[in-house]
Parts: sequence; C-alpha cells; structure tokens
Amino acid sequence: MGPFGENLRRERELRSVTLEEISDATKISLRALQALEAEEFRKLPGGIFNRSFVRTYARFLGLDEDKVVAEFLAVCPQSEDVDMKHFNPVKPATRKDTPRGRLIVLTLALALLAAGYALYSYSRQRLTNPPRPDSSAGSASPSVPPPAERPGAPSTSTTASYNRAPERTGATPAKSAGPGAAPAGGLSSAQGADLLLQVAATERAWVAVDVDGKLAFQRILNPHDIQTVKASRSFDFVTGNAQGVILTLNGETLKPLGQHGEFKKLHLTRDDVKNPAP
Repeated sequence: MGPFGENLRRERELRSVTLEEISDATKISLRALQALEAEEFRKLPGGIFNRSFVRTYARFLGLDEDKVVAEFLAVCPQSEDVDMKHFNPVKPATRKDTPRGRLIVLTLALALLAAGYALYSYSRQRLTNPPRPDSSAGSASPSVPPPAERPGAPSTSTTASYNRAPERTGATPAKSAGPGAAPAGGLSSAQGADLLLQVAATERAWVAVDVDGKLAFQRILNPHDIQTVKASRSFDFVTGNAQGVILTLNGETLKPLGQHGEFKKLHLTRDDVKNPAP
C-alpha cells in the first residue's frame, strides 16, 4: 500500500467510516474501494470513472476533492479503457405479492355490505313503526301532577282514580240507563254537547290525536306540556309512551294507559265519558 491509499484509509478510519457505508452511499462497489485504498489500480475500470471514484470518495469523507484527485493522477495516470464490472449492478425492482392487500379490500367490501343492509333494515322499521320517544329523557323527567279538573266537576283524587278499580257486583249492569239517570262521575252532559279531551305529559312522549276522523295534532310532548282538543263524535289517540301521558275526557281523568315506552292506541267516544277506560 502506497502513501496515497494509506492517506485515504487513515482519513476514513479517523471518521469511523467503513468501506461498506461508503459503498452503500456512493454505489461504488466494495471491491473498487478496497482496490483504491490498496492502490491496486489495475482492478479499477479506468478512464474518467477512476477519477470519479476518487472524487466521490473524497466528497463523502469531506476532503478537498481536487487535491485528492490530483494526488491520485500523480500516482496513477489514466487511460480511456473502462471496465464496467466494478460498478454495483442496479437490482430490478421485484413485484411484491399482496395477498394481504386483497384481504383488506375484501374485508372493506363486506363491511360496506353489512352497513348497507343495516341501514336498509332500519329504514324499513322506521316506515312500519311510528317514532318512539327517547327512554332516557323520559326516565330523568320529574313526575307532573295531573291537570286540575274543570269547574263544576266533582272533586276526584287522581291517585284514587289510578289505584281504585271499579267495583264489581254479582249482577250484570244494564247497558243503558233510564232517561233520568245521571252520567257516571257526576257529570251532566247533553247528548249533543261537545267532547273535550285534555292530554297532559308527565314524561317525554310522542302523541297523535284525530278529532272526528281528522288529524288534530301530532308531536312530541315534553313534561308539563298540555294539549286540549274538542270533538263532536270521537277521538283517536295514539302514543309511544303510555306511562308518560294522562288523559282527561270531559273532566274525568282516565285510568293509567300502560307501561313506560309502551305503544298505546285508543278510540274515545261519549260512552267513555260514562265508563272511562284505557
């Protein structure tokens, strides 16, 4: 090894750099770099490539490129013959098999199909069933006392109306009373008088009321909301939360309609004024 190659090796070792690192970074073959430090110039390709190797080597180590190239030419005059085997061959890019990618695409397709089916089922359910209220909102709402009875109606305790069932006797009552009989609950209403329905919400509840076959209102009532409607013949009442609604027909509070979240439908006429029932 001459002074030129020895100087290159010393500068490289002072920087703690290996020939493999230089080869990876510069794409000069490891064999050519070893020949350069060993001054075995016959193993180099020759021509301008040798000068290019020296210049690239010096640039990588941070040396004066022109000075190192001049020192190289002083010890090794160059010819124009080139041996291409000293270059690192470029490896063709290999095509990677991607079974995992196909599996991911298949999984995403199945997930989209499942989401579409769930959306379709939910839409059909919404079309066939009326909207239900939010049960969490109803459970957190405070209970609201039933509305006050109309003036002139007998004082009847709402709690008693809820808890007391009508007494039954051994005899079957007649379906219609005589002309002088008074209606049940102490109310005196003429045959042609209007029906009055009061809807009071104690919980959040969806409610719809038809008056004489025509829709009067349809909405979600919040606690403390009260709606009053009049009819000549009948009411058709529907709710999605039977426990959250109290009905009062012509001043008579009806019995509890059902449980929390229960769907309830009623048809109310003048007969229900005498015998209030859900």
